[in-house]
Amino acid sequence: METDRFLALTDRVGCAIIGQSGSIAPADGRIYALRDVTATVDCIPLITASIMSKKLAAGPETIVIDLKTGSGAFMRDLDKARELARLLVATGRRYGRRMSVVFSDMDQPLGVAVGHANETIEALDALRPGRRAKAPRDLVTLTEDLVAEMVRVSGLCPDRRQSLQRVREVWDSGRALQRALDWVAAQEGRLDPDQADFGLEVSPLAVELQAPRDGWLAGVDCRQVGLALADMGGARRRVEDPLDLSCGIDWLPQVGDAVAQGQPLARIYCAREDQARVAAKRLEAALRLSETEVPAHELIMGRVE
Repeated sequence: METDRFLALTDRVGCAIIGQSGSIAPADGRIYALRDVTATVDCIPLITASIMSKKLAAGPETIVIDLKTGSGAFMRDLDKARELARLLVATGRRYGRRMSVVFSDMDQPLGVAVGHANETIEALDALRPGRRAKAPRDLVTLTEDLVAEMVRVSGLCPDRRQSLQRVREVWDSGRALQRALDWVAAQEGRLDPDQADFGLEVSPLAVELQAPRDGWLAGVDCRQVGLALADMGGARRRVEDPLDLSCGIDWLPQVGDAVAQGQPLARIYCAREDQARVAAKRLEAALRLSETEVPAHELIMGRVE
């Protein structure tokens, strides 16, 4: 998408999405390829340049970044994430942008759904009027926090309390869902809000992973959850790999939850049962059960602005 069209969509619809392209930070793709072959992918100043070049090129006056940290994130270490956040904020401020970086946990899946179609359904269903209280609690909490942060930092509301109140009013009224549907339509996507699944295809249930014994969920290697999706074709290992948008995983417990032997831990949706079983073995190896109670993970671990 060209920059002019992106900005026009933002003005007309209120939101749009774009990635690095020939018109948005065109050098970034080439620089990233050089980082890949020179072992500098994890160089924090170069990461800062990659992130902020695209953000600044798109032209926003306020930038709020959800910086994931944990086993499923690019920045696995919170201290390194803080170092990166300080550079991101300093760079944005140098260019006159209002900035905030929120640290959120990625040591376990966010929400329940892992995949393309099923995650989209989960997110859009949460936006339906009356669904905010019934959607996965962590998904709602992080969404409210990030949007309220944008409202506050942009100056639309003076404090977090009023910002959060405004976010919830828009959410519960259905205006947020309508804006999302308008955005998808404007970027030539197709959704049917009259259907429970919004007209998206999800593969049938193939395998259910059950707890091997009683205990507490002590941890999960979130990167392996992503690789389990790749086992079914739902994520790419190579750029040229095709994507199966219909396969997915429902990850049911959260760290700190008590589980009983035989209790479902994950449901795996895939057109091919052999691929689903490979994914199930990876998921089983990725989780850790404890014989003693363990604390829940903190979802939001601070912010820098």
